[in-house]
Amino acid sequence: MPKRKKIEELEIAVLLSLYSKVKYSKHAHPKEETIIKGLRKDLRGIGKITLKNLVRKGYLIQHPTSGGMTYNLSQKGIDKLKEVKQQKIL
Repeated sequence: MPKRKKIEELEIAVLLSLYSKVKYSKHAHPKEETIIKGLRKDLRGIGKITLKNLVRKGYLIQHPTSGGMTYNLSQKGIDKLKEVKQQKIL
């Protein structure tokens, strides 16, 4: 499998992990650790890097808090998840 495809699949996995951890709310912003716990154990180290890449691409929004960094899905991230869902249906 090409490296680019693996990276995109990991990004989608992180987005889905975040989306399921917040029970599909657009306004919740869980901690980084909570999102990473939704991934397989062998992907958790790479998952932290992927979170930063998703912020850079505009799929996630960072919310700095006193308890640490939290993340929220942006509209672009929600659109990406809808696109993935449509591809899986077809």
